Amino acid sequence: MDLVGDNDGIETWQEVSLLYNAALQQMRTKMEILNEEFQHVHQYNPIEHIKARIKTPESIVKKLKRNGLDSTIENMVNHVNDIAGIRIICSFTSDIYRIAEMIKHQQDIEVIKVKDYITFPKASGYKS
Repeated sequence: MDLVGDNDGIETWQEVSLLYNAALQQMRTKMEILNEEFQHVHQYNPIEHIKARIKTPESIVKKLKRNGLDSTIENMVNHVNDIAGIRIICSFTSDIYRIAEMIKHQQDIEVIKVKDYITFPKASGYKS
């Protein structure tokens, strides 16, 4: 695996991993604060659990190859949009939409794309 390149001074997987981990920690904290804020206002916690993950280098390389791209840091950062992810688990479907709206209205978050697999489940039947 040659995940090495030059993208704004980022040259190694370790540097990329550090940046994505930092971003993930910030998002996780932000979601925990949203949940606490909701609890304060509504006396109810919509978020049951928050899980964060970073894609493995092997998984990133497979995705790049599947898309016909070389395994470089530049390609990884520019073409793999799911390197870091947060899964927010709610007890009720209505809570999912409430949390999504709250996230959308955060001043320091820009929602780029929404995939609603509740209203439009995947062909496999997967809903999220």
